[in-house]
Amino acid sequence: EYKKVRGAVSMPLSSLLEIDASSSNQACTSFGMHPKLATAKQLYDDGDLVWFANAGVLTRPTNKDKYKSHTKAALFAHNSMKLYIQRLDPFKTDVETGALGRIADALQKQQNLSVEKYNLYKGSYSLDGHYGPEPFIVDGNGVPKFNEAPSDEGMEGVIRNLNGATEFDSGVFADIFSNLFVNSIDANKK
Repeated sequence: EYKKVRGAVSMPLSSLLEIDASSSNQACTSFGMHPKLATAKQLYDDGDLVWFANAGVLTRPTNKDKYKSHTKAALFAHNSMKLYIQRLDPFKTDVETGALGRIADALQKQQNLSVEKYNLYKGSYSLDGHYGPEPFIVDGNGVPKFNEAPSDEGMEGVIRNLNGATEFDSGVFADIFSNLFVNSIDANKK
């Protein structure tokens, strides 16, 4: 059945890492993992990893015969399910926000907490919210270096002088911003 369903992208069953699911209440007693996921298999075997099979977003309970009329979600499209999971808003009550972004909004608005958002993927919507700064994107190359190719070799000194020029009456926000900015430049060098 697996080979028939997966077709050209199927893998030989003998190459898969077998996961024992006999103690679960699902229909399958075992399933297979890609051979390059040996670490994940070990974590599962050690009890340090949990699998969620057939996870997705339903707007209401349904069955095989009625799912097309019962839900607006594209149930069998990976890209759609990925977006639905990141947004976690199947009824579109807070459009253009993500699940983690709404949590950050609540922490800022209801608890008056400062929240920073870091994202490892540019195309992720999970951190989208209404308040606070945009997520800082860290790509596969790590944190980008600050001003990697300055127009003037003395640029960092100029920045430090400008941000160190606060006076007694400069204002608390200017002082906080300047300190955070200079500290982030120093942290970026580490």
